[in-house]
Amino acid sequence: MINKIFENLATRIRKENGLSDVTWAVAKSCPAFLNLFMREFFKDKDFDPGKPSGIEREYPAGNNRVDFFVRNGDNSFIIENKIDDRNYHFEEYNKSFPAAGRGIIINHKIDEQSMKDANKYGFVIRQWSDFVDLLQKESFEETDKHIINGYISYVKGVCSMKDIKEIRFEKLNSLYYFSNLVEKIIREFNREGYSCALYPALTRACGDSWTGKYFTLEKGTTRIWPWFGITYEEETPQIVFSFDSDWCEVIFKKYEGKSQKGTMFDVEQWEDNAIGFWLHEKKFNEFKEGSLEQQKNILKEFFNSMIDEISKYLG
Repeated sequence: MINKIFENLATRIRKENGLSDVTWAVAKSCPAFLNLFMREFFKDKDFDPGKPSGIEREYPAGNNRVDFFVRNGDNSFIIENKIDDRNYHFEEYNKSFPAAGRGIIINHKIDEQSMKDANKYGFVIRQWSDFVDLLQKESFEETDKHIINGYISYVKGVCSMKDIKEIRFEKLNSLYYFSNLVEKIIREFNREGYSCALYPALTRACGDSWTGKYFTLEKGTTRIWPWFGITYEEETPQIVFSFDSDWCEVIFKKYEGKSQKGTMFDVEQWEDNAIGFWLHEKKFNEFKEGSLEQQKNILKEFFNSMIDEISKYLG
């Protein structure tokens, strides 16, 4: 019942403020949670569970209001929560809280310059997915366990964390895990000069013989909406990027009527209205037999190779 309550909350209270509110409520009510959050997750060696502790929400200092302000004895620690927002305010919080330890917990890959700024201003960077992993491994008292499990369900819902397991195409449920992995690859793509995000084109993303995800890819003044997924009309499935003529006109025109072979993928026109970048057979066989980590790496390599190939036509 508690898990279901938190799952339902995740469908309504989805923004950063909601995630911060729910996290604050659990930390305020469960000392073991706050102890784990500070000692094990943020590695705050000065945090002493034997000293009086407290966590405050939207704590003000100057013109800033930090998401979490944690007191522990005479020590203090500030934590910012960011789901998709990339405006981190490292310098401002450093000025407003000069004596406090500083951390940020995010749900995306941080860019290189922001990483340098975080180090410059003494911010410890953590990921929401890693906190969920830590919570799942920890043993809590029976009185807290149900709340923690419900909280995990809530965070996974808000941060779009979906289960990913090794993919074996002889098992139908692997299609679910493949789709989740494709989404993860798209969400985690981060390259200077590019903007990339999932695009909810549900009516086109899946069909009788294909399953995948559309995403927006932007560089300079050019924006396209490619598709990344798998087709299974033939006996052997194929992993492919599709550049549709209407949503990716610039790429479609460059490859229309042409084909090319490569070590990572082959390019050819897919029917009349799309260009397909097909994962090479050798790589596909490696993917089929690989561990989950190997499968992740192959799809990331495929994604990056595709970007390298089309980059000359973008911007």
